[in-house]
Amino acid sequence: MSIQPTIAIWRMPAIRRWPDRMDPLAFTLYAQPKGWQRAGQNGKFKFVPKDERAYRKLVAAAAKDAMGTRPPWGPQIPLKLEVLCVYTPPKSWTKAKLQACAEGRAWKTSTPDHDNLVKLISDTLNEIVFADDAQISVTSFAKRYGAPERTQVRITQLPGWMEYGVAEI
Repeated sequence: MSIQPTIAIWRMPAIRRWPDRMDPLAFTLYAQPKGWQRAGQNGKFKFVPKDERAYRKLVAAAAKDAMGTRPPWGPQIPLKLEVLCVYTPPKSWTKAKLQACAEGRAWKTSTPDHDNLVKLISDTLNEIVFADDAQISVTSFAKRYGAPERTQVRITQLPGWMEYGVAEI
């Protein structure tokens, strides 16, 4: 009688790995979009306006929630930032204009400026989502009227010179 060798198969426990760094990060903030404002001054002291400070806290909280346990993108990684700001239409608008809002065809052309809206978002996301906002190589932005009022943010890693050669747009 021969003895059959036994083979023990040891399965490596599942290792939790970070999500693929090419995975985009997206979050939506349901509040009226705010833009960056110049610091106010009270005598010798400069201060950030209260509503801007509160909005920055909301953006930071939403970004931290979306990040979970994921670490921020490192300093050499090129990124694309997409921002959509949606505002409530004025109550004085006609039914035709409100219909255009419902279809996503009513663009907001008044203040705040697009650069102030993007600046507040990108500055707030520093050290939460990415090492520095200087990593943002491509930006896409839109502001329009619609419902509900919100700011949608999406950050995507671009194929950079480190992995694939120079990225072409």
